[in-house]
Amino acid sequence: MRTTKKIIACILSCSLLFYTSSPSYTEAKSNTVIKKAYTISKKAGKYNNSVKLKLKAKKGYTVYYSTGKKLSLSKKVTSSKSKTFTFKKTTTLKVYAVKKSKKLTAAKLKKVKSSAVAK
Repeated sequence: MRTTKKIIACILSCSLLFYTSSPSYTEAKSNTVIKKAYTISKKAGKYNNSVKLKLKAKKGYTVYYSTGKKLSLSKKVTSSKSKTFTFKKTTTLKVYAVKKSKKLTAAKLKKVKSSAVAK
C-alpha cells in the first residue's frame, strides 16, 4: 500500500512539473498586442534576431501604418485583412486606426497628432 502511494505521488509530482514547464496557449497569446481596432503579433521591444510580425485590422476599421516619418493613404490594411512585416534592424512601426465609414484625405492624415498614432 505504501509503495502504491509513493508511486502515485511521484506520478502526480512529475505531471505537475511537466504541466508548469510546457508553454500554454495563453502564454503564447500574451505576446500579442490587442487593441480595439487592430492586433499586432509581437510586443514592442528589442529583439536579437530579425522579427516577423503581423498587423491585422479588425472588422469595421481601416489601419494606416508607416515605418518612416509620415503616414500615407497608400499604406493601409483594410477591415479583416492583415499585413506581414519583417524587420531586420531597429524600426518603429506607426499605426493609426480609423472607422471604415470615416473618410480620410491625405491632408487630414498629415494633420493627425502624434499622440493619436500608436508606436
